[in-house]
Amino acid sequence: MKTLKRILMVLAMVITLTACESMFEVNWPDPPYPNPNDTSYYEEKENNYYSVTYIYYCYNGEYKAITYTCTSGCQSKIGWDKSVYTSTGICK
Repeated sequence: MKTLKRILMVLAMVITLTACESMFEVNWPDPPYPNPNDTSYYEEKENNYYSVTYIYYCYNGEYKAITYTCTSGCQSKIGWDKSVYTSTGICK
């Protein structure tokens, strides 16, 4: 009987840990424009810091790098800060 209780306890712990882990999955923001030329993801799980950069080498005549960063609430798309870098004269 004790063995059955231990097995059930371990099984419950495994199920709980698996459910908790999926709750903390990062919900990465979608690219702002279709078909980025390059995408860079950065994860620092210990400090709860995540970022993704979508790069467009020549979008409407401009180089664009759009970076989203998140330090809390990364499970939804609401907690992300957006920064945009653009440069002209690179495209032909």
